[in-house]
Amino acid sequence: MYPTFTYLAGGIALATWCMACAATVSLFANRVISIAFREYADAIEKKLAYSSIAFILGYGLFIYFFTPICCFNSAIMAWIANPLSEEFPSPEAEKME
Repeated sequence: MYPTFTYLAGGIALATWCMACAATVSLFANRVISIAFREYADAIEKKLAYSSIAFILGYGLFIYFFTPICCFNSAIMAWIANPLSEEFPSPEAEKME
C-alpha cells in the first residue's frame, strides 16, 4: 500500500539485523582480545569499544545502501528477499527467474 515506506522499513530491518550480528561478533572479539592481552587491557579497551562501534555503524550503513533489501509480502505475512515470490507465480515473476 505504501511502497516507499515499505522499502525504507525493509532496509532498516535488514540493516539493524546485520548490525546486531556484527555487534555480537565484535563483542566476542573484544572479550578474546581483552583476555589474551590482559597486561594491556586498560590501554586498549576504550579503543576496542570505539572501533567496534565504528565498525558496526559502518557495516549497517553499507548493508542499507549497497545490498538488496527485504520487502514485506502481505500474502504470506513475512519480510522476504524476493517480493515476487508467491504461492502461484505470476507471469512477471516467471520472467524474473
